[in-house]
Amino acid sequence: MPPPTLFTVGYEFATLPSVIEALRARGVKTLIDVRELPLSRRAGFSKRPLNAELSDAGIGYVHLRALGTPKEGRVANKQGKMAQFWRIVDGRLATPEAERELAAAADLARRGPACLLCFEADPETCHRLRVGALLAERYGFEVEHLRSSFEPAPAARPARAKGAAGAGARAKGAAGAGARAKGAAGAGARAKGVAGAGVPAPRGADSAHGARRGR
Repeated sequence: MPPPTLFTVGYEFATLPSVIEALRARGVKTLIDVRELPLSRRAGFSKRPLNAELSDAGIGYVHLRALGTPKEGRVANKQGKMAQFWRIVDGRLATPEAERELAAAADLARRGPACLLCFEADPETCHRLRVGALLAERYGFEVEHLRSSFEPAPAARPARAKGAAGAGARAKGAAGAGARAKGAAGAGARAKGVAGAGVPAPRGADSAHGARRGR
């Protein structure tokens, strides 16, 4: 039997309807919000409206705060200090609270297809990469990033510093239509980007790791 798939998605360039359409197309039963603060200036992506829209679509919503990046990590990411960012992420994910919520995320994903949600379109610059890697390593999931149709063409995409993939994630990479994608896999990682449904939305008021947006 193949290992269960755990999806991840970033809404940086997406609309809420396009994210929900992509989740439904893959049979996702639960969206796991791994932002520390589930707030957003992007329409529909704050906790209450997001939960309501997902419920209407027949998808469950769970917020696991302890799997989110603390403020100092979000600031480091915004400043392009990626080594510092990943150290802070790893420190947070090693806490007892995060350990418990990793186990809770694994339990949810075993019951039915689940998807981790955070902001960044590119998982290489988002802590959900590490969360997915830990779930793959410890619980046997295969991680699949829903990304390509939510991203603008490379020439239009803002330059961002890249992070390193977490150990143990099994990811598979596939370029989105018309986009020349470059992926960097971590130790043992097989990453695959899968086109989600919908048309990319223009970048909203959220800036990467802004003070009002949690992750």
